[in-house]
Amino acid sequence: MKKRIKNRPYVSVLALLVSGTMALSGCGNQSSTGTSSDSSSSAASSSELASSSSEDTSSTSVDATPKVTVADDLEVTWGDDVDPTSFFTITIGNVTQKVTAEMVTGTVNTQVEGTYPLSFATTVDEVNLTAHANVVVIAKVEITLPYGKTPSFTSISNNLTNTEVTLENVVNCFAVKIDDQDVEVQPSWLEGNVSNDYGSYPVTLNVPVAGKTFSSSITVKVVDHAEILASSYTEDDPYVLEQGTMVGSAFDFTLLYNIAVSNSVYTILKDSSKNENDSKNNVVYATFDYSAVKFDTPGIYEVKATATTNTGDVTVSSYIRIISNVHVVSASTTDNWFVKDGDYDLTSLFKVTEGDKEVSSTEITVDQGDFDITKPGAYNVKGSYKGVETTIVVTVLNSSFFGNYTYQSLNSGTYSSSFTISGDGSVEMT
Repeated sequence: MKKRIKNRPYVSVLALLVSGTMALSGCGNQSSTGTSSDSSSSAASSSELASSSSEDTSSTSVDATPKVTVADDLEVTWGDDVDPTSFFTITIGNVTQKVTAEMVTGTVNTQVEGTYPLSFATTVDEVNLTAHANVVVIAKVEITLPYGKTPSFTSISNNLTNTEVTLENVVNCFAVKIDDQDVEVQPSWLEGNVSNDYGSYPVTLNVPVAGKTFSSSITVKVVDHAEILASSYTEDDPYVLEQGTMVGSAFDFTLLYNIAVSNSVYTILKDSSKNENDSKNNVVYATFDYSAVKFDTPGIYEVKATATTNTGDVTVSSYIRIISNVHVVSASTTDNWFVKDGDYDLTSLFKVTEGDKEVSSTEITVDQGDFDITKPGAYNVKGSYKGVETTIVVTVLNSSFFGNYTYQSLNSGTYSSSFTISGDGSVEMT
């Protein structure tokens, strides 16, 4: 019995060395269990450490060999500014290094279409890098639509125009420039069909240039004559008229409209002149409702023009803006100044007219801001009358500013000068 107790520590040590999970016969449960738990933790820690070490190694494994790559897009448009270095990229691992002009041989002339070879060569970290790129300058093609995306034609079937609606006439709905030069549009570039019947017809222009095609599409409308009546002035961009210069029917409202047809030789006449012009061809008659317009009050007003078609009346709105006939300006371009601590009258700086009459300065409202006659400097002073205002720069001068000034030129001559103060506060020497 004593011998077994005496040998127990040696058996436990042997168990630790052989296996952390082995159960030993003849050993106490507490000793056996404790040895198994400690060994399992030790084994798990060793496994995690090995795994972590493996991950750290893979995450830091970056190829740091210098490399050069060529851009995927080697096409540039005629006339563009081009930097030959932009077609090459140097990378060292995850870091991009600047490409300098000395590394690239060759030029790209964007004023001439063609292919331009570029060569790249440099040494980075004792590694020789070379690459080649063929940059292609392609044509600059601009397609504009003089009559917009939905140009209108009048139908020959209604005997309103002598021009048949054909693709040959639709070419006028496109304008093309190649390399900033005007190019005549060819009917063969047009894809689509049009006819003299009322309706809408999609047409696409395909401009072939050096193996490429540049396209633009429109919808051609064949319309009755009244449908071609279009507004020339929107609410955001109205026709401008000064109050008092025109009233009522004396104003020519046809100025607010246009004939929005690419093949049109039409003019717009007031409906009231229809009888005297019955024999005229190529005329669109319209009546104008301007009842909302107050010619003596500033504001934006709607005018409606109505023309009669085979299917009923067509009404188109245009806009007119009446602006104030009040003008507030600087009374002088050179004398906008006062002497420090002297007398001053800020209203004298302004001139106000209403129509053809001059307004008394006593009726002018002046906002002098931070103007201070005791402190030399430049000040913004605002004058207003009936909502119309203007701001001028007023200068307060030290009395020492005045006197006779002389200066000597390089030719040893002596000259005298005079000074004026302009409306923006600057001093002009004469």
